[in-house]
Amino acid sequence: MKKFYQFRDEQRKELEQHDFYSLISSDCIALKDKLLFAPVMAHFIMNFRDMNKWVIRFDNNDNEYKSVINGGTIEDETHSRLFLEDWRKLYIDDKLNWKASDVIYWLFISREMECFRKFGIDFMRLCVDDGGDPILRYSHSESGETCGNIFFSRISPIADQVANHLGISLRYFGTFHLNLENGHVWKSEGVFENIELSPDSYKKMATLSKRMFDIFEGIHDSFYNYLSSYVL
Repeated sequence: MKKFYQFRDEQRKELEQHDFYSLISSDCIALKDKLLFAPVMAHFIMNFRDMNKWVIRFDNNDNEYKSVINGGTIEDETHSRLFLEDWRKLYIDDKLNWKASDVIYWLFISREMECFRKFGIDFMRLCVDDGGDPILRYSHSESGETCGNIFFSRISPIADQVANHLGISLRYFGTFHLNLENGHVWKSEGVFENIELSPDSYKKMATLSKRMFDIFEGIHDSFYNYLSSYVL
């Protein structure tokens, strides 16, 4: 498994250098506006609960590997609710002033959300292509957790500044969420590390991991494009 972790860490280093982080950290965007890329996240994040509950989770916990992965999906189910909580606290409804039909258009038809609709499908497809093998599912789940840790490690300090500036708490974007995102599948430490992988198993794991990182590379591209087009 050590070789897989090295591969994951190489992918992590690449994503950490994404231009999105330079842009959102710059003075080009006012502090109060730094989280206003939230609308472009809406489709993917609000689907996150159902993806964890109905797709990533195994129907049974008949071994330790499945049990650990299922436990992680239960924690991840909460993220959609936290996102909506922060959305309300940031008064994004008031800023957008959308009718219900505008919301439906944005989520399901708009050009800006097209990539996120695809990312959600690609995300779920990984759970088809892993064939229900918990070791393979761990490879892309662990990679997704790594991507989440990258995002919240960089965003939560900014979110805490925004929250302090506005006199609110932000549990999705802020430190509360970062403390849940340690970069690993929930409570997986000591469970997967000592598995000996065959060359074929490593190849399958690396392929699934790379696909997950590619999804998040595209997500970051979309964050950058939204900030550039609608917030700057």
